[in-house]
Amino acid sequence: MEVKFLPCLRWGLIILIVALSACSSSTPSPQTEDITIDNLAVENWFGDNDPGVQYSQDWSYVKASQYADGDSHVSTSSSANLTFHFSGTSLKLYASKSKNAGKFKVYIDGAYKQEVDLYSSWLSPLYNQQVFYSSLTPGTHSVKIVHSATKNLFSKGYDINLDRIKIAGRLFSAPASLKTVSVPSVANLSNYIVDKSAAVVLGKAFFWDMAAGSDGQACASCHFHAGTDNRIKNQISPGLNAGDTSFQTTASGGKGGPNYTLKLADFPLHKFSDPANPYSSVLFSTNDTISSQGVFLADFQALPDSSALDDLCSNLNDGIFHVGSSNTRQVEPRNTPTMINAALNFRNFWDGRANNVFNGVDPFGKRNSAAKIMTYNGSKISYETLDLRNSALASQATGPAVSTLEMACVNRKFADLGKKLIVRQPLAFQQVHAQDSVLASYRNSSGKGLNTTYRALIQKAFNSKYWNAPGDYSGYSQMENNFSLFWGLALQAYQDTLISDETPYDDYAEGNKGALSDAAKRGLDIFIGKGHCISCHSGSEFTSAATSQQKENEEGGLIERMYMGNGKLAIYDRAFYNIGVTPTNQDLGVGAKDPFGNPLSFSKQYIDSKFVDPIKVNPCTFDVPFSSLLCSYSPLFSLKYEKIAVDGAFKVPGLRNATLTGPYFHNGSAASLEQVVEFYNRGGNFRNNPELDPDIQPLGLSASERADLVAFLVSLTDPRVENEAAPFDHPQLFIPNGHEGNEYSVTQDEQHRAKTDWLEVPAIGKYGRSSEGLADLKDFVWTLKNGGPDLKKASLPSNTPQPEPSPNPSVKNILLNGDFEAGLSGWASGDTTVSLSADAAQGSSALQMTAWGWLQQDIQAADLVVGKTYTLSVKGKSISGQSCTVGFSGAGFSVSLSFSSSSYSQKSLAQLLPAGADWGAVYFTSEAGTCLFDEVILSSK
Repeated sequence: MEVKFLPCLRWGLIILIVALSACSSSTPSPQTEDITIDNLAVENWFGDNDPGVQYSQDWSYVKASQYADGDSHVSTSSSANLTFHFSGTSLKLYASKSKNAGKFKVYIDGAYKQEVDLYSSWLSPLYNQQVFYSSLTPGTHSVKIVHSATKNLFSKGYDINLDRIKIAGRLFSAPASLKTVSVPSVANLSNYIVDKSAAVVLGKAFFWDMAAGSDGQACASCHFHAGTDNRIKNQISPGLNAGDTSFQTTASGGKGGPNYTLKLADFPLHKFSDPANPYSSVLFSTNDTISSQGVFLADFQALPDSSALDDLCSNLNDGIFHVGSSNTRQVEPRNTPTMINAALNFRNFWDGRANNVFNGVDPFGKRNSAAKIMTYNGSKISYETLDLRNSALASQATGPAVSTLEMACVNRKFADLGKKLIVRQPLAFQQVHAQDSVLASYRNSSGKGLNTTYRALIQKAFNSKYWNAPGDYSGYSQMENNFSLFWGLALQAYQDTLISDETPYDDYAEGNKGALSDAAKRGLDIFIGKGHCISCHSGSEFTSAATSQQKENEEGGLIERMYMGNGKLAIYDRAFYNIGVTPTNQDLGVGAKDPFGNPLSFSKQYIDSKFVDPIKVNPCTFDVPFSSLLCSYSPLFSLKYEKIAVDGAFKVPGLRNATLTGPYFHNGSAASLEQVVEFYNRGGNFRNNPELDPDIQPLGLSASERADLVAFLVSLTDPRVENEAAPFDHPQLFIPNGHEGNEYSVTQDEQHRAKTDWLEVPAIGKYGRSSEGLADLKDFVWTLKNGGPDLKKASLPSNTPQPEPSPNPSVKNILLNGDFEAGLSGWASGDTTVSLSADAAQGSSALQMTAWGWLQQDIQAADLVVGKTYTLSVKGKSISGQSCTVGFSGAGFSVSLSFSSSSYSQKSLAQLLPAGADWGAVYFTSEAGTCLFDEVILSSK
């Protein structure tokens, strides 16, 4: 068939001239034919040995020249059958006819379609198209071929075969193990992170440290339970994204709102009289969402001293989140997604605003042209534009830390957070397990916090050009100004390790067919076929939002063109779908705009020909292309008439560990996997939705099929996540659990806010909860039935000992890397006898000098002020009893300290800087023996 496109751009028409030919003795004349839109869809070939084709009962793999690609699957068994699943609108099956062939029956979506007779009287087999169906309903379809156990009267045998499949769409197969997928690499990351292990330590400390928030909120406060949040008190947010600030009563008849405790009867948030029928009467519906509590509404005033947890903030009147006259903790407008496996996503957050490109400052990538980081070349500061691809987790990390709903008082900047944390002992308020898989070697001897500072960890993990500039810039040091860079990349480094690839399903996919129960295996078949699940939850990650599935980044894979639920075509962002959980106008999702007025959606950028993200689009690769006229990287003419299906669309979540990550959907509207399956089985909540994804159709699953599908979803749970074993172990954490009182009245704290109830998440080591005598994590339904999480009530520690690394952490160290946690960075030596030792007074590294070694650091002229007194403090020891010297000298002065003891001692000296002292240095020397130095601090007053 030859198809020609004749453009008539003035009228926006395309005329199709179709030349048809057939295998006959006469030559037909060309003719014009009306052609359905699915004939324009890209057709893809799949071989008989594609993993998506499942054979049952005695099939043989045969190689012979008569078959396409030289091979075919053949069977003579009367019980032989095969199945496959695909997403598309047309289907063609190719097989060979022969004099020994039998018949087979074709079923599509469970319905009998035809019987195919493969007999031919020709002496040689004839390869040809045997089955053709077009104009299929958009979405996922199942195909089953069954041997008829009959044959043509003239046939000499019962052979049936499958040679090739051609479909306008995609063929689906059971996903491979997640072990086949790597965390996406980040080009040029080594320019920034110089010690990946130290970055992971730093990131884990950042993630779990309560001091990161303005009032005790850590990142982990919303991600402490299998990467999500299973609290049920004070977890309701009004329809903020719909512009609604009022709370509604709950399905159980409760008051709802701030400090309400959820009940099982409150779910789902949209109830039908018949859960299987989306047209049955609606018993209850709300635009409230179930999410995570964050900070009180307050205005940032100042940082606390290092022994206090909370920032100094003044209360603001909260007209939304309050009980009586008492402010309560605010609640986010969307349900908290898991951060386990989030490293595999191309974009993050429900609406995709956490950009694939990390700019070092905020979540918005290249959209924020003002985003710069400070770099120091040893003599001057310059400003660098960061462009780190495959860093959506780093982008995501920079959002909550300064969010006035999640972690920060109003007007607190990232540099303020840096100033607060840099001088601190990490996790100073929290116990660290002695067997923590990452932090154990840094654990403070008291068991609380780490034996180093955030400054030292940053110096060890990151290139010194991003932190070693002297002086202040607009009131903040370079390290403080660049804190968003360290925060984002360190948190990404830590979360890159949180990949749950040891599930029963992974074991099954690697060949252990006994790893899944029979029910789970049946559920897998439903997942791929009748349930249509795999259309969106594809790949080993079980989400089409995964970076590994964006290989068409240069070929249009980030944008697609598909049929909507109403049968009309539209452009959409791959992996972002409107599935009818809520009305579209309640939350636009990826259809909304960023703070700079740009669309979050790639599709809207494409249609407007205004790209703010570094993507390219080739419309020829669309499942349903426009036409050959538009086969280019940019639209040939304006496509503003084209329908865009992004409003109300949200990122497809991964399904791994889903049994532990309730509540479900972007609004937290379902309490159980059973309720989730019910939602899909009835075809969503809002059927009359022009944005609806085509796979959201009534499925007709029986009760047993729904149970099998849930059994399969349970098989995606990693036992290490359930047990919190490494790498999913963690320090102790105290989390807010609403407030003392209930939804009607609360107890006030000393700041006249609702007094926070605290729960303790205990420190867990690498061997998991079982080694602590604790049961596995529970699902959300258990939490609802038992009135709250399986955690103990606790009192928040009011203070903590001063950090070990410095007797006075508020003193600014003029020296760079005085604790040697960043190796020898900042120090100069002309001697090979200088090295590092793990025998440190504090932290993990000390300076070691042997056999007349020498080392020094020059002091910047800006740090030398005549008339000021300079104090040098050092910890040192001599292994062999020889004299070990550290000195401070310059123009017109020279003082020194000596160490000869075999154990560490701390010594200090003071020097008034004389007139004319325009240069200075701190130096070390050793004699024939071995000397160790650590915690070298030079300060002035």
